[in-house]
Amino acid sequence: MDETVQIYENVLRCPHCGGNNTHHFSVAYERNEDDPEKDITIRFRCEACLRISELTFAQHKGETLVKWRAPVSGQRSRRCKSRAALGWKAARGISVSNQ
Repeated sequence: MDETVQIYENVLRCPHCGGNNTHHFSVAYERNEDDPEKDITIRFRCEACLRISELTFAQHKGETLVKWRAPVSGQRSRRCKSRAALGWKAARGISVSNQ
């Protein structure tokens, strides 16, 4: 997975396949024990490869760092024959059987 955040014509690209149809479905604020700043994590699911990625915003000495990372829990959306079959369940991390 490429940690570099790619934006083309103001569109965020999937770090796995470069697809331009990513959907955000959760936002989390994390406080680091050593630093009073909060990190922001936004989870995305790509329509093309169906993988879940996290876009993170962190601050360090006044700089804002932006990068992709794999989900902390290791969660990945399951591939399936029909993208439509995933619907809202996959976007919310609910297991969808592969038929």
